[in-house]
Amino acid sequence: MKDERTAEMVRLRDVLDNYQGELERLLQERTRLDARILQLQHDIRHVARMVDVTVDDPITQLGLTDAIRYVIQHAGKHMTPVDVRDELLKRYCDPEDYRNLLASVHTVMKRLERAGEITFDGTKAEWTGGLPMPLIGFVPSRAHFRKN
Repeated sequence: MKDERTAEMVRLRDVLDNYQGELERLLQERTRLDARILQLQHDIRHVARMVDVTVDDPITQLGLTDAIRYVIQHAGKHMTPVDVRDELLKRYCDPEDYRNLLASVHTVMKRLERAGEITFDGTKAEWTGGLPMPLIGFVPSRAHFRKN
């Protein structure tokens, strides 16, 4: 009975090692894919402007927390809650959508700090995670091409 249990423990440790190895490989692949997606999104925006194609800003498809995360990730500098709110108002939401958007931003930033995604001292925040998150739903349809 003890030999069966020992053999099962060895087998389960092998399974665990395999799962951990696969997870590590998949996370590395995701990092490569995220980097490529970000590059393609940048290229799409650039070429779309050159050919007068409207590409919707994908930030409008996000919930508030993801939009705040996106703004901080792509800022390239420290962001205050007021900076984040102002960027959201420019790109994401109507001021009428939130009763007190600044308070919501501050609350989300504190949560992101507790989760280790940003450093936030109560006045300014900076992204501490890996690559910025790519956004899905970014490719323009042919209907967006301007007709001459």
